[in-house]
Amino acid sequence: TDVAPPPPPPPQHHPRALQYVTLPVLTMDASGEFATTTQCDSPVFVGTYAPPTPAMLTDALSDMDSAYADASGRSISDPTSAFYEVLGGNIGGHTFTAGVYRWSSAVAITSDIYIRGGGGDLFIF
Repeated sequence: TDVAPPPPPPPQHHPRALQYVTLPVLTMDASGEFATTTQCDSPVFVGTYAPPTPAMLTDALSDMDSAYADASGRSISDPTSAFYEVLGGNIGGHTFTAGVYRWSSAVAITSDIYIRGGGGDLFIF
């Protein structure tokens, strides 16, 4: 079987790394669970904020590491990995179905992309 070379190990994550948040002005929400800033459209969560934020971040990081391990362990000859070099990397406007997508060069998203599938479908880019 043709197997991809092993990827580098994933970066180590720490949900308490407030010193790595470099946004200039964070305004804490009254709940203490998150902060807001004009530089982000979404709330900012840090592991040292009030519960349940630390547990949620730890779970999210664990899920991310599991997904990384799953994706990096897939064989490049796996039949579900049949999507190579889609549109030469210029994927704007494309609708993606479940599968593993790989490119050997940069990918440009010049307009919206669309994901079509169900809750049990797997998409790896």
